[in-house]
Amino acid sequence: MFIYGHVSSWPADGFFYNLQKLKPGDDILITRGDNTTYTYRVIKSVVYPYNAVPMSTVLNTVSDATSGLTL
Repeated sequence: MFIYGHVSSWPADGFFYNLQKLKPGDDILITRGDNTTYTYRVIKSVVYPYNAVPMSTVLNTVSDATSGLTL
C-alpha cells in the first residue's frame, strides 16, 4: 500500500503532520472505507528530498513474503 500526502500547507496541518514522530516498532492502523482495518509496524524511517525520491525503492516492499506500507 502506498499513501502520499502533505506535512503541512498554508491554511492547516496536513495528513502527515506528525509523521516524523513515528519510530521503528510503532504500529500504524489504516481503516479503509469499508471499515477493513490493516495494521502495519514501522521497521525503518527514511526521508528523501522532494526532488530525489528513488521511486523504484519506495514502491517495492521490504519483503516479498509480506505486504507493506509506504508513506
